[in-house]
Amino acid sequence: MISVKKRALGMLAACVFAAGVTHAQEGAYPSRTVNVILGYSPGGSGDTIARLVSDELSAALGQSFVVQNRAGAAGIIAAEYVAKSPADGYTLLSGSSTELAVNVSAYKKLPYDPVKNFTPIIQYSVQPNVLMVSSNSKLPINSVKELIAYAKAHPGKVSYGSAGNGSTQHISVEMLEMLTGIELLHVPYKGGANAITDLIGGQIDINLSPLPEAVEHVRSGRLKALAVSSAKRSPLLPDVPTMEEAGVKGYEFTGWHGLVAPAGTPKPIIEKINKVINQALQGKLGERLTSVGLTVTGGTPEQAQQRLRDSIKLYGELIKASGMALM
Repeated sequence: MISVKKRALGMLAACVFAAGVTHAQEGAYPSRTVNVILGYSPGGSGDTIARLVSDELSAALGQSFVVQNRAGAAGIIAAEYVAKSPADGYTLLSGSSTELAVNVSAYKKLPYDPVKNFTPIIQYSVQPNVLMVSSNSKLPINSVKELIAYAKAHPGKVSYGSAGNGSTQHISVEMLEMLTGIELLHVPYKGGANAITDLIGGQIDINLSPLPEAVEHVRSGRLKALAVSSAKRSPLLPDVPTMEEAGVKGYEFTGWHGLVAPAGTPKPIIEKINKVINQALQGKLGERLTSVGLTVTGGTPEQAQQRLRDSIKLYGELIKASGMALM
């Protein structure tokens, strides 16, 4: 019969061995392809950011970080998938303020909890939206004031697109409606890029789109920018006023993007990824994001966690004030 002492020593040795294996796995991370899940269709700002970040991680860590688009339901499909994935660092979510903050208050029930089910790694950047109308639009709208006047005269007739019900684009227009007393017609899409395509084609009338998705269309003349949603004008569109300057008092709205892992992912893995992205944000990645209208943030996982909590509170207050019907 094995003595109690020998059994205890055996269990201790097994624990030490397991800890050593785990430490070795974390130290060698990544040893295979990492899937970076995105909740929106290709072509939008979130897709662009996710691919730029993934390229930097691939180059720095010597393994492929591959973006997978799982579009639909304002990012819920992708977020749920990652929340239920193994916490081993090989499935990550390149998320946004939509699925990680807005949805908490925009939906009656979510299949995941952004705080409990995810470990934030880093926030990449903050972005404003830009209010636009097609240059070929037949509507008499060339300014925010003209939009408000026309919408008040034709309630529910002016249509706008978004990346889905409860997306930051949707909420940003709800805020515009709340502050101006207008009523618009919401047309949800699976991604912001699809909405812009239909705006250019005349299928919808206006859009409040993320600046990175919109700026080239504005510069080319296909779309007319009426205002930006940030507190200050964008350096990329210096002649375009803020919503406040355009007459919508108290309007300020920005969204953000960041990387999260399933809750329980080992801290050394979180810290390794965080370090690589922070370094990249100080170099070419940061320059690239800034060039398309984003404000680079970066920082520690703890800062990303606090920003997540702050965003959930902020958007919750905004959604409640707007009176928006929950999904």
